[in-house]
Amino acid sequence: MDRLAKVQRVLVVACALNFVACVGKIVLGLTTGAMAITADGFHSLGDSLANIAGLMGIRLARRKPDEKHGYGYERFEAVTTLLVVSFISITCYKVFETGISRVLKPETVQVEPLMLLVMFGSMAVNVITVLYEGGAGMRLKSELLTADANETKSDLWISAGVIGSTWIVGRTGWFWLDGAVTIAIGFMILRVIAEIVIPTARQLADAQVVEPSRVIDVVMAVPGAKFCHAVRS
Repeated sequence: MDRLAKVQRVLVVACALNFVACVGKIVLGLTTGAMAITADGFHSLGDSLANIAGLMGIRLARRKPDEKHGYGYERFEAVTTLLVVSFISITCYKVFETGISRVLKPETVQVEPLMLLVMFGSMAVNVITVLYEGGAGMRLKSELLTADANETKSDLWISAGVIGSTWIVGRTGWFWLDGAVTIAIGFMILRVIAEIVIPTARQLADAQVVEPSRVIDVVMAVPGAKFCHAVRS
């Protein structure tokens, strides 16, 4: 099985795990009126959509070189990574919109033990996804898998914040806090977007990987080497 086929298999598993997490959180959030949980669920839904986009990109990337693309189609993996960012950006906008609305017009939130149980369950699913997909990303040297695993990793911090805010709302009745935490989730998503875009842009732009001076030092250390110039990496 080639590298891209292995990447594709990992994405299928990650998509299934993300879908399980997002359905649980969205249903729970809509049922109880907790928008922070609903926003977290839509964040996870963005993960699932990103996985589907990734699968489409990998299918293109696996095509063999032809007359129009002599070096193959592997760059489509990086292009798809940017498509992932577009899905996440849409989710980010909706999260900010909902959070601001809830801060300005707080609504009653039903806090029940089941909420915490579902949230802890979703965090367990996220841990499995990050370990599996992140490890595969490093092993297969896939920017797409690494980016997707980092995005899922943010879910852990978001879910922890949601659990904390839900507990506080239940104890104090500060329903505006639900909106405030939702806005905080939006800023976390923005950070994830930056962490994905920067390395992917460097890859597409053929950014320097190793300092030329280091390459020259290694080459000149070889017995018999007389000169080295025009080094690129």
